[in-house]
Amino acid sequence: MSSSILPPQHPDPSCPPPSPPAPLSEAQRTSLSNLIGHFSSPTFKLPIPATPPPEGCKTIVYTEALMEFEEHWLSEEQILRFLRATKGDEQAAKKRLEDTLAWRRTFGIDAFTAEYISPENETGKQLAFGFDKERRPTWYMRPALQNTEQSPRQIHHAFYIMRLVEACIPRGVEKLALLINFAERGRSPSLNTSKQVLFILQDHYPERLGTAFVVNLPFLVRGFFSLISPFLDPVTRTKLNLPSSTNLTTYVPPSQLDTSFQGDVAFPKYTPEVHELYWKSERGIVKLAEERERRGLENWRKLPLVNGGRVGRREWDYKQGEETWGVGLEQEVKGGGETEEEEEVDASREEFEHQTPVAASA
Repeated sequence: MSSSILPPQHPDPSCPPPSPPAPLSEAQRTSLSNLIGHFSSPTFKLPIPATPPPEGCKTIVYTEALMEFEEHWLSEEQILRFLRATKGDEQAAKKRLEDTLAWRRTFGIDAFTAEYISPENETGKQLAFGFDKERRPTWYMRPALQNTEQSPRQIHHAFYIMRLVEACIPRGVEKLALLINFAERGRSPSLNTSKQVLFILQDHYPERLGTAFVVNLPFLVRGFFSLISPFLDPVTRTKLNLPSSTNLTTYVPPSQLDTSFQGDVAFPKYTPEVHELYWKSERGIVKLAEERERRGLENWRKLPLVNGGRVGRREWDYKQGEETWGVGLEQEVKGGGETEEEEEVDASREEFEHQTPVAASA
């Protein structure tokens, strides 16, 4: 067993290698080409957000034309995800893509910064950490560690974590695994916030959720899922395992799974020092995601044009070589040992708990 909070940079070596994209049908190729042409057209315009992002976020000077990062987001795989979500209905996929592009601008997802979001994660209530056996990055939610009052930033936090998770998606993978544990007693997010997060996932991140395991489900929360279930897309509904077994080693390698799900990784108590290591250090999740985004964008810029534009370039192509992308030293802790940096955090954590016995026992 190992104690670690630094995220693994890559799937466990026991996971199968990535598979190239499956061939497209004639109908898919036609719809894909039409959608790429639509979003590449110089006549395509997006509304400019009327309100600035919250204080602490980046200021983006939008134009009606697509920004470079929006062209990058409109990959071939992204367009195909929306086509699959609309059962191949080209016009419906176009409308959903347009709505999502507009939503991303008004919501502010590309303007959020680690500094703006950091207060929301000071208890480690959400973590991007590791990969399952299908090479999908895993997103932990620990609702009982809720530390802030209901506000837009709570929802911003969830989708900033989603962005970190998406940045870690390996080549040949499109989905993620969600692990939610209600074990600890505490102040969970409001049902209204939970509902908003669930509907945003369904509406603007189609085909991203591979599976969701929910354990130690309280009666009230189980009732909430029962109430909203009729409003969820049937495909989304089938991905929610409510409740799940607490042993997920069938689905996630123990070397990259927290002990609360019977894995071999013991997340340390999430103190300020641990937050500093996980969130802000050179080998933490934010730096890892930023490096992977930087390398991917660098490769994307070198790819040939598609139908005369930059929309529709393939993730499979620009993620080539991503198995070598990373930050700092090797993240995985092998043989039950700890890195020197983590040993220092453990020592400071023990001192912190000794000095604050009330907080430590809470």
